Amino acid sequence: MIQVSAHAVQRFQERIAAVDAAEARRRILQHEPAMLVAVRFGARCVLCPNGMRLILKGSFVTTVFGREMRLGRSA
Repeated sequence: MIQVSAHAVQRFQERIAAVDAAEARRRILQHEPAMLVAVRFGARCVLCPNGMRLILKGSFVTTVFGREMRLGRSA
């Protein structure tokens, strides 16, 4: 099971869509099947079809990057 941090929800609202927290969490979790596979492989990032990047730490989504944002060394 994937969990979404409050920080990831806030970043989704700022960077992707200005929606309420429940909707932001729902939109992030619609990519849960891909995130579960990524977790099994030890991946730290999931690139979604819309260009959004979900940053993982284990089974937690820690932050969200938009299409135009670049990943830093720590991501």
